[in-house]
Amino acid sequence: ISHAPSGALSRAPHAPPTNANRNPMLFTTARFILFLLVVLTLFYWGPRTWRKWLLLAASYYFYASWNVRFVPLLLSLTCIDYFAALWIARYQDRRRKLALIAGLGANLGFLGFFKYYNFFASGLVALLHLHHSLALSIVLPLGISFHTFQSMSYVVDVYRGEEEPIRSPLDYALFISFFPQLVAGPIVRARDFFKDLFHWRHPSSEELQRGVLLMLFGLTKKMVLADQFAIVSDHYFNNVAAHPGVLSAWSGAIAFGLQ
Repeated sequence: ISHAPSGALSRAPHAPPTNANRNPMLFTTARFILFLLVVLTLFYWGPRTWRKWLLLAASYYFYASWNVRFVPLLLSLTCIDYFAALWIARYQDRRRKLALIAGLGANLGFLGFFKYYNFFASGLVALLHLHHSLALSIVLPLGISFHTFQSMSYVVDVYRGEEEPIRSPLDYALFISFFPQLVAGPIVRARDFFKDLFHWRHPSSEELQRGVLLMLFGLTKKMVLADQFAIVSDHYFNNVAAHPGVLSAWSGAIAFGLQ
């Protein structure tokens, strides 16, 4: 909870949002707290057979609240790695390696395109003196680095024989889209996630107390410390030329590090 999606929480007030939704469900908003309370209530009071479906639906609703246009991308990567792992486990010949290459290639291809297209396209436009309209403006999907590397680690573990393939599409889709870690990590190994999922039990009062304290501590770090340092760092980096001098540069850099 003390982490934030890149650029989403520290954006300067005048900067245009990089997401299609101008009212995203940030962890520090009343909207997210209400969403979390509803999910927890339904989880604990609803039928056990609905719990996985509830968490999956909540996770996709959470992701769609940021930018619904990228839901098909999340679904596509989930399907690719789900079937790649099953293919790897099924065969013992070169088809295993082909499935591994296909899975990793798809993930890295999507990640590379969304993260670096704008950089290379703008450079090419400037180098060849092309018209700027030829360069598209690609929006970076929320949390793509987290769920991409998490999914890739699962496929690699299956290839190495360190993880059994997940047979249930529901379980695997939940592993990739689980909303508490979808947009801000951390990257979780499949064995750790499914150990908790398959052997879930009601938390003790001590565990509940520790969890609430961790959330409050994270919110405090985010709102009281990180957001305040962001004001300084954003003020400097949004217009570096307007703040010349060593003192300004170090102030902006240190504030960003503390943020």
